[in-house]
Amino acid sequence: MDRRLSRILATCALAVALTGCNLVYSTRPLFTLADEVGAPAMKPGVWLLAKPDCAFDEALPVKQWPKCADWVLVRPGQILSPDSAEGEEQRWSVIETLLAKGEPRVLQWREPEKADDHWAYAGVASRATDADGRIVEIEAWPALCGPPPPDDAKSKVSAEPLPGLVIDGQDCLASEAAPVRASAAASRTWAGEHQAAHWVRDAPS
Repeated sequence: MDRRLSRILATCALAVALTGCNLVYSTRPLFTLADEVGAPAMKPGVWLLAKPDCAFDEALPVKQWPKCADWVLVRPGQILSPDSAEGEEQRWSVIETLLAKGEPRVLQWREPEKADDHWAYAGVASRATDADGRIVEIEAWPALCGPPPPDDAKSKVSAEPLPGLVIDGQDCLASEAAPVRASAAASRTWAGEHQAAHWVRDAPS
């Protein structure tokens, strides 16, 4: 999984393998703030992506975490990923996010600096909540067009895209929310790689 997008997944979505082919996208946001109302939100703060081969003491300050630690800063409607080299002033890559309610939850996200008309989607499941009902651990996976094609197939897009999805190059275009929800649910089985992430602490001051 691409490191930048695996970091995005830590939001939830901490947003969704998210690179590659056979992915669902839209040219306008298909979910609004109303789709979040009444559903638990992700707890703001520092989130860490699960990496079995990267064990360390999470109680250490973030600046002392090893390079293998992929973490993001979750804020309402945003995921910020550290994007600066060691010794440089801290810079952030910003992802706009919305976590729609439902089963599973649907993460809608985009990178405003990269495109104004491209929203991507992922399925998200809550694994744990805190005493206030906020999500503190998640599992996320990309929303796919349909069953992945065989590895030796010429096309990287599903030969059987879900109803309501239109093949567009190596991905699928959605124009309504319902097909995206159906994709998020079905892709939980189709997606070969899921990303887990958990809340570690409040945002550093």
